[in-house]
This record gives sequence, C-alpha cells and structure tokens, in this order.
Amino acid sequence: MLNILHMIRLDYLSCVLTVLATILIGRKLWQGWVVAAVNSAVVCVIGVRTAQFGFVPATLLRIRRSPARRFLSPPLLLHARMGLPTAP
Repeated sequence: MLNILHMIRLDYLSCVLTVLATILIGRKLWQGWVVAAVNSAVVCVIGVRTAQFGFVPATLLRIRRSPARRFLSPPLLLHARMGLPTAP
C-alpha cells in the first residue's frame, strides 16, 4: 500500500481533481465541493512532501473560506434580502 502511494503522481491527481471540481461546481452540484476539499488535502500532502510548508495553512484556509464565499456572496445576500429567488 505504501509503495502505491509513492508511485502516484500527486500533481497529476491534483490537476484532474481541480478540473473535475470546477465542472461539478459549475453545474451547481454539491459533490464538487467534496472533490475540491479532497484536492485541497492532496495539495497539503504535496506541500509537506516538497517541504513547502506555506501551502498547508494557505490550503486549509482555502478549504474553510470557499464554501462560505459561495453561499454568502453579495448577490445572493441581496436577493435573499429582497425576497427574490437566488437561482435563475
């Protein structure tokens, strides 16, 4: 099992997960947020493996802020205050 983890190219995996998360979030599917969180965990592992420890807190902050920004963006708040539908 440990040998398999060393064989996986995490940068390629992160690239595929980024594209997949973008597509799913663009289609307004909640699974996109899960894929994005998994991708963020992969980026943390890449940062630790390459001794670029600045990636870890930045990525953890991004995990925390991304859904909050999506659901609390100004247009959505404005629509909610005015009683308008939030989805077209």
